[in-house]
Amino acid sequence: ERAPGFSGEADESRLAYPGWSVAAGAGVGVFCAALVVVTFPVLLKPVATEFGWSREEVARAFGLAAAAGALCAGPLGARVDRNGVRSVALPSLVLFGCAFASLAWLRDLRQLYVTFVLLGVSGIGTSPVVYARAISSWFRARRGLALALGISGGALGGVLHPPLTEVLIARLGWRGACFALGLAVLALGLPLVAGCVRAASAGRAERGVEEGLTLAQGLRARTFWLLATGMLCGTMAQNGVIVHLSALLTDRGVSHAHAAGALSGMAAAAVAGRLVTGFLIDRLAAARVG
Repeated sequence: ERAPGFSGEADESRLAYPGWSVAAGAGVGVFCAALVVVTFPVLLKPVATEFGWSREEVARAFGLAAAAGALCAGPLGARVDRNGVRSVALPSLVLFGCAFASLAWLRDLRQLYVTFVLLGVSGIGTSPVVYARAISSWFRARRGLALALGISGGALGGVLHPPLTEVLIARLGWRGACFALGLAVLALGLPLVAGCVRAASAGRAERGVEEGLTLAQGLRARTFWLLATGMLCGTMAQNGVIVHLSALLTDRGVSHAHAAGALSGMAAAAVAGRLVTGFLIDRLAAARVG
């Protein structure tokens, strides 16, 4: 699981530094996980129309995925601490790709809900929650930018996945689109993550770890709860917009292509925001940037 690291912080500024390929590989994993979030608005309307389900019934699947991911984030994070990033990320990518492809054979609401629970769990397993551990083992001076690069994979997915999904639906139908996207995760995403993501050597990783609080102390800290509350509010607002945006726009006469473009535009802004933020927190106090 571990690869040898370079000896000095100056190495982190070099493009040849192997930590950057780890961050890029993590970005690929997060890019794949974004499928469940950013394609759901595009799939919501055709799925509801074909089966005669209400949008509320279909949107409930997204809520179940989010709840399942939240419940499993802690146990998966603990497993990463014990067994390493690859022990979680690679099986999660396999499960995620298979589950997404299986939507091509969707028949009833119960199957939809079970599939999205699996997508929620496996999506957390290939999310920044997992990859941050590997990235942090490689970086100290450029850790903010490296983490931003990995996390930006999700926003880049938001740029590319909606229009690609619209094209696939137009040519293959929504079932064919789900199968093709799930297959892409297995055929492209899995090999890239497997080939790039690994922790640094023990000596390098230990130099990048700073003293901190225990888990129990962290859970009692005011700062932790302020950060968690801020993330909760931001995520609620963002997901509330994302899930229904495409359907709301097309209801009002906007074309499917332009609705997907609106989702992509929001994601493009997120890519820029994450990279700029990562650059800044390497140079300024993170609390001031926040």
